[in-house]
Amino acid sequence: MTEMTFELLSPECRIASLTVSAVDLPGSEGDMAVMPGHTDIMTALRPGIVRTRSNDRQDAYLVIGGFAEVTASNTIVLAQLALELGAARQGDIAAALAAASEEAESAQGSRKDAASKRLAELRELSQSLPA
Repeated sequence: MTEMTFELLSPECRIASLTVSAVDLPGSEGDMAVMPGHTDIMTALRPGIVRTRSNDRQDAYLVIGGFAEVTASNTIVLAQLALELGAARQGDIAAALAAASEEAESAQGSRKDAASKRLAELRELSQSLPA
């Protein structure tokens, strides 16, 4: 098996439906590369870039929050927000940054650590996007 299907879904619509040879995911525990034949796994995603590769193209998508379900023959990403990277701008994640900032300020205990981490990830991602 040299190819797999890739689906990227947001609450509003299907962003991508492709046949690919590899997918790079920003997993909550670190980046991961997924290829056909991968062991089944479900993982939370941190804010970041999902990249897909096939023989004739490479695509990249901004994702904020969500999950990825991986099987040997497909990868499905369910994202809170997903955009083609070329179309993404800092303003697209402004609402997520504001919500993460508010949550980091009001959270307590272990929730505060998680909220602060998410805020830092969003800030880093925001700084890497065009204005």
